[in-house]
Amino acid sequence: RDTTQTTWLADGNRVALIAADSALAEVSPQGDAILYVAHGAAFYRALMRTSPQELSKAVEEARLEAYRTQARQIATALLMYVQDYDMCFPPAYGDEQVALVLLPYLKDPKLFEVDGAFAFRYLLNGESIAQMDSQVDTVVGYLQLPDGRMVIYADGHVKWEPQQ
Repeated sequence: RDTTQTTWLADGNRVALIAADSALAEVSPQGDAILYVAHGAAFYRALMRTSPQELSKAVEEARLEAYRTQARQIATALLMYVQDYDMCFPPAYGDEQVALVLLPYLKDPKLFEVDGAFAFRYLLNGESIAQMDSQVDTVVGYLQLPDGRMVIYADGHVKWEPQQ
């Protein structure tokens, strides 16, 4: 039976996984890259040094992008609903009922959640898209995050609003 071999890079008390499928790897002579062999091919991967602040910022940006993607999917479902129902948004059934109405367009109820809790808020009440003064400025709803919200607009775009 084949076993997968891993290659780790250790520097003092810091350790990083280099390759999950390679037993042959080493740091380049300049110390700026990892050279390793996997599946019969040689690979070169540059090493990047990142400050804790830069790493924290990148993690935060990735977290917000994941929620932005969720909100965009909800926005798309809302616009699909509007097309199916004479260009009108859902009535104000309540946040969770509107989510249920949108579920056939999404297939994943977790898109309405943040950290495992229902976080979608719906603000309209059956408004017609044709009667709106500005779809770009009309807020349809949002995903409530602990530190702000991802706002969904009637034209389908999404915008991050940090908590004040």
